[in-house]
Amino acid sequence: ARLELRNNPFARKFTRLVIENYWTPVGQGSVPKTRTDVMVNTLFGSEEGFEAFDLTVTRRVERLPGFDGLTSISDTLRQIISQPKIA
Repeated sequence: ARLELRNNPFARKFTRLVIENYWTPVGQGSVPKTRTDVMVNTLFGSEEGFEAFDLTVTRRVERLPGFDGLTSISDTLRQIISQPKIA
């Protein structure tokens, strides 16, 4: 991916557009959103869990060509975590 993104400006722009506008946690779309929201909150709902996600996912993606400053992945996760929990 790194090589393709480095050598292809269209791939950089298109891939970033897709991630910024359409990325959702794995499973959303195939199972009810409430189930994936519970999974996200269970794994990443604490500050420590969110920081681990941010470090291992968002910051790794940011290192790819054309993805510097990308926040949409962590923003999406934060939005899920901050939603009121259904009892």
